[in-house]
Amino acid sequence: MSFASRKQEVINMKRGTLTRLAVLQQAEALVAQDGFSKLTYNGLARQCGVKPQSLYRYVANIADVKSGVIGLYIQQLIERIQTQLHEETGQNALLHGAELFLTEAHNGISFIDMIAGIVEYGENEQVRTQITALRSLFGQYIIEITTNPAQATSNEQLFFEAFIGNIVLFNTHDISTQDGVRIMRQNLARLLTLF
Repeated sequence: MSFASRKQEVINMKRGTLTRLAVLQQAEALVAQDGFSKLTYNGLARQCGVKPQSLYRYVANIADVKSGVIGLYIQQLIERIQTQLHEETGQNALLHGAELFLTEAHNGISFIDMIAGIVEYGENEQVRTQITALRSLFGQYIIEITTNPAQATSNEQLFFEAFIGNIVLFNTHDISTQDGVRIMRQNLARLLTLF
């Protein structure tokens, strides 16, 4: 975002267009840039161009901000993935969806921050709702390829464990995005043959 557009955005917020969503979007931008550990209530207020006490109209506290950011971020990931998978089915949708998640998640909040946020705020209703939506997105395709319906839940769990494990590998090793996607697709394709 250019300085001029950022300045106009701050001016617009000061004129009364500040909403909970706008506050969370500003917080998300800060987290993507500096990480969760650097996100503060005062820093967020500065980013929004308002006094800290003004934020209390939209968010209760920093925990509300952080859980809201995690929920919003996962919701946005789901929406971007759904848009690109709208006509795919079965194994192709699972592999492409996993690839999209890996590449999309790599372009925003760090995976480590996202996982830390999910662990810390997983009991928050908004975060739980979005995690459920993410599982449902992939779960529908797992059901399509599962030969024994009694194994659908186990297959979903196995898929997510392998999927998250591959993303952790990608984020904790010096692996290019292209190699990370290739390795993950190979691993998940082998796994899906068991379903």
